[in-house]
Parts: sequence; structure tokens; C-alpha cells
Amino acid sequence: MARLTGLVLLAVLAAALRSLAWVSPGLTPVPRVGVQRCAQVDPGDCKAVRNDAVSGVQLPTMDEDEPAWLSFVIARYLDEEWVEQPVHKEIGEAVAQIYRESRAEGDDDLIAVLAKLSFGLKDMWRSAGFGDAFEGPVDVANRVAELLMLRQGGEVWSYGRSNSDVQQKMLKRLEEYEEARKQLATVG
Repeated sequence: MARLTGLVLLAVLAAALRSLAWVSPGLTPVPRVGVQRCAQVDPGDCKAVRNDAVSGVQLPTMDEDEPAWLSFVIARYLDEEWVEQPVHKEIGEAVAQIYRESRAEGDDDLIAVLAKLSFGLKDMWRSAGFGDAFEGPVDVANRVAELLMLRQGGEVWSYGRSNSDVQQKMLKRLEEYEEARKQLATVG
């Protein structure tokens, strides 16, 4: 029963993400090779939901630094959104590890990656000491999905807040990472 509930939840989440993911005419997409969209599938068709990805968002080949990028932007997001805490860096590192493993296993569909992040973080949350964070594992996994879509040039809606405000804050985090990466490259 729990497995069936999980599949239904993933189908609903996939449909929601599909309806929210579009390219904004006001954004300049980051050039990413290999971005594809899956064929449209009726989320009410359970056979199709089980057998096919319904998110419509296929991730491009993972860049070598993508896990480190996610670690950085998630930690920065949590620090900026709440209050700086050492646990945020640890959460970012856990996100990077789970993301790296998911992509290494061949998960290129955003929903598959989101599910592994959600369940992976949920399974380790207490034992890893992440309870001090003000957001939970599913919140963090959802933010990762939003950041991945933004990095590909998509536009996202977040928690009912003004889209442009959230969009600008998230894009600022992406720019901060690129700046930090450039600084590290000139030092090394």
C-alpha cells in the first residue's frame, strides 16, 4: 500500500512539475547540451506512470562540477533563507552525494532524481543530525529540482511567493557559484 501511495504521489508531483516548468521569455537560458522533453503522458494512466517518465524534464549529461555546484547553492540558500548554520553545509554535501549517485545510476529524468533525493535525505535526516535545519528533506529536494530547472533556463514558482523575487534570489545564487568557481580557478 505504501509503495502504491508513493507511486501516486510521484505521479501527482510529476504533473505539477510539468505544469510549472517553462522557459521564461525574460531569461537568458544557460547553454546546456542535450536538454530533451519526454513525450506527453496522461498522468491518470497508471500504466504509463509506472513505465514512463511523466515529468517531461530530461536532465543533460551531468557536468563534473554539478554535485559541488548543488552543494554550494543549497547551503547558500539555507543560510540566506534562514540563519547560517554548520548543518546547512552538511545538507549540501549530502545533496551532492545523493545527486552524484543518482546520476551515476543513469537517472536523467528530473522526477527520478527528485525522488531519490527526497527519499535519500528523508532516510538519513535524523541520523545525520540535520534536525537543526528549518527545512525538511522534501523541501530541500524540491529546491534542488527548482535550481536544476533554473540552471537550464526554466522558470519556477516557489511556495506561492512572488515568482520574480524568488527567481532573482535563486539566479543570484547561481551567479555566486560561478564567481566562486572562477576565483578558485585563478588561485589553483
